[in-house]
Amino acid sequence: MPIPFLSWVPRAVRWLWRLRQPLRLSKRGAACLLRGELDAAEQHLKRALALHEQIGFTFGQAAVLENLGSVYFMRGELDKAEEHYNKALPMFEETHDRKRHAYTLGYLGALCYNRGDLDKAEEHHNKALDMCQKGGFKLAQAMQLALLGQVYAHRGELDRAEEHYNRALAICQRSPDRSGDAKACEAWTVDRLGLLAARRAQPEAARELLERARTLYEQMGAHGTAPAAVAAELRWLAAFTPRPDSHDSDAKP
Repeated sequence: MPIPFLSWVPRAVRWLWRLRQPLRLSKRGAACLLRGELDAAEQHLKRALALHEQIGFTFGQAAVLENLGSVYFMRGELDKAEEHYNKALPMFEETHDRKRHAYTLGYLGALCYNRGDLDKAEEHHNKALDMCQKGGFKLAQAMQLALLGQVYAHRGELDRAEEHYNRALAICQRSPDRSGDAKACEAWTVDRLGLLAARRAQPEAARELLERARTLYEQMGAHGTAPAAVAAELRWLAAFTPRPDSHDSDAKP
């Protein structure tokens, strides 16, 4: 009579073997997404999704759906992004992946912010923040706080925005993991605080914060839209608020 456990071994080996290709495609798709190669990312991720569906690997499907949502989000195809994020959410719930569940809620919040639906954005970010706090996901918690700060800043609730930015910043700075994600969150939050100071007509504070954000991005070796935006913000600030030791006529953008 065979041992029950050993009878499952061949089936498990076959299942793991079948997973190799979709996992490889998922990894390639995620790498392309990070590099901004959206067409290649979509191609790899769609193939991975089809294979995960054939195998019935729910976690793999959820992760791919989330990444496909981000592909469409980055393209500005918000309806398709929302559809994919919403498909991923119940799968993350089913597989008890609370961290990915929280991140996906955060992506939905950012999507709603881009649409101008601030109430829905706040709702998603608050749900994500609650999950992060309960799960102890510190960096994800900082990201949701910073994104909530952006919502409040857009509404004109500047004190509330500053409070959330500062809470996010404190978590980033206390994080023992000074990874790229933690530094990127810190740099982005410092940048938001700089823009907040500019809105309050505090040009020196704004300049100091934006210079600090630029330095953080430089330390990361970051390229792309975020550091370029900080540089543009500093040029804008210099154009309209010259330094105390210069004359208005000397100010240059």
